[in-house]
Amino acid sequence: GVLDGDIAVDVSEFVSPAGVSIQRGRTDQFSDIGVGTATISFQDTDRRFDSKHAAGPYFGQLVPGKRVQIITGGVTIFEGPVRSWKHAYRANAPSVVTLTVEDALAALGRRKFTQWTSTAQQPFQRFVDILTRNEVAYAGAVDINAGVSALQSDPVSAGSSVLNYMQLVARTDMGRLFASRSNVLTFRDRLTTSGSTAAVTFNDTGTGVDFEAINRSDDARTLFTRVTVDRTGGIAQ
Repeated sequence: GVLDGDIAVDVSEFVSPAGVSIQRGRTDQFSDIGVGTATISFQDTDRRFDSKHAAGPYFGQLVPGKRVQIITGGVTIFEGPVRSWKHAYRANAPSVVTLTVEDALAALGRRKFTQWTSTAQQPFQRFVDILTRNEVAYAGAVDINAGVSALQSDPVSAGSSVLNYMQLVARTDMGRLFASRSNVLTFRDRLTTSGSTAAVTFNDTGTGVDFEAINRSDDARTLFTRVTVDRTGGIAQ
């Protein structure tokens, strides 16, 4: 059988001038890709987004965990569950409701390990072992490369972060762990190229999605005179 589920509703006409803000990715190639979040602000003139308004069209649905898609130009650019709804009631002005959406990495960041010891294996199997552990029980979609490095066995302490450990595995393989724009938990090893065809084009010619500003920087982090490599329990090489 097929269970009934939520029906997608387009609420873009109620987005306030503050609009939509998406924070995701990383600032440079040496950083981990952090948890992606998006905020959406609504002008709530008729209380349709007021979770306490029983006559509202979405009453009972304005709760954490609801799936949200942000689409521009017919392309999904962010997807994930709602973390929070915040209501700001103002005198002589429309109320403002702001929802925060988060990606798959956030759920892993809230999970903690019980004590265990991994086995020597490739990154793919290590990720599988992590995601299928009882205290993790990750149920979302995944797309994981095999990986290149041979990982040694290591002890994992109780209470350590699942996300931090998975990022350590990705760094060891010099790969990338991230949530895709459709919120698929993804790992790409160092042999996988990152180039792809742009799904959305940002420009100021009126033929794409408008942008406000672009900032870039170059710094000394890309310059090296000496590199040291070591493994847990080993010596510097």
